[in-house]
Amino acid sequence: FGGRAFWLNMLASGICFYFYNELAFTVLGRMDPVSHAVANTMKRVFVIIVAILVLRNPVTPLGAVGSLVALAGTLAYARASAR
Repeated sequence: FGGRAFWLNMLASGICFYFYNELAFTVLGRMDPVSHAVANTMKRVFVIIVAILVLRNPVTPLGAVGSLVALAGTLAYARASAR
């Protein structure tokens, strides 16, 4: 494995992942598990959309359907929990 830049990137990645997990557990402590799961699904859809727009990743038809199902499920949950 190559050089100093590699190990600095590994260290930065580890630190970021640690803080991500800390934040996730803090949020989970303040939300019910279903709401947390829905928020996590929306986060994944957001990451996919950013990857498509910024990184110009191609979208397969199956990937588009999966993202639409996730969005529809999140919308349905939000509407049901508002009642």
